[in-house]
Amino acid sequence: MTALKAVLALGVLVMAAAVTVTAQGKDPLEGSWLQNTAKTTCTAHPGAMCNPAPQKPTRRAYSDMGNGVVFITNDGVNAQGAATGNRIVARRDGKDYPIASKGQNAYVMIAFTPKSARPYSSDYVTKADGVLSARATETLSADGKTLTIVVHNLNAQGQPTTDVSQVWDRQ
Repeated sequence: MTALKAVLALGVLVMAAAVTVTAQGKDPLEGSWLQNTAKTTCTAHPGAMCNPAPQKPTRRAYSDMGNGVVFITNDGVNAQGAATGNRIVARRDGKDYPIASKGQNAYVMIAFTPKSARPYSSDYVTKADGVLSARATETLSADGKTLTIVVHNLNAQGQPTTDVSQVWDRQ
């Protein structure tokens, strides 16, 4: 009887651990996304210009690495035909994490701060050489199929340059 109790107790512990992992869940954006360039818009403030549309939509992937760590990749081709992309390893905890990208001419950091779980929404800021360069909000649709990221870019003096609304489709 004691062995049976031990097996049952172990089963309860395993189930409790499974429920805990499920409750913590994976990153809500985990998976592959393709930028919907037809729905992505850019508005330039006086004295600024929007970048031309890319030749090839950017592909983004979020990979949950466990322990709250997410690995984000972005790969695309800009209007001039050059490959673009970056890599981010971060937590959604409001702390700064580095961004590594092609053609980067500054030390760029990003900090994600979750706002809500359902529907999922998170704010983030980017900094170039320690100076705020953008404020953004990422929002996942209720059905989990569309990600909208609204980015407000700033110049070195903190003045707005462009407002970009990016629309991403889950693949």
